[in-house]
Amino acid sequence: MGQRKYPPLKHREVVAIVLALGFKVIRVASTHEQYERPAQGTRPRCLCTVENYDDFEQKMIKNLMGQCLCSREDFYGATPQTAKKI
Repeated sequence: MGQRKYPPLKHREVVAIVLALGFKVIRVASTHEQYERPAQGTRPRCLCTVENYDDFEQKMIKNLMGQCLCSREDFYGATPQTAKKI
């Protein structure tokens, strides 16, 4: 069986990716955390909400990539640990 296009990620891996992409924590609630990356050059300001799930599957990962305005390669390649998954 081949590799999955969007391998599952743990919560700590998703947080590490978001931080590596240049986001900063702006709000923490019991069910989620919100991150912001300010506008820079032609790149617009982004908000990203990470739910407090243990495991992130394909649908949630694709949603996060859309919020972060990044490609699959940029998202998974943000940290050395997740880059090994693709």
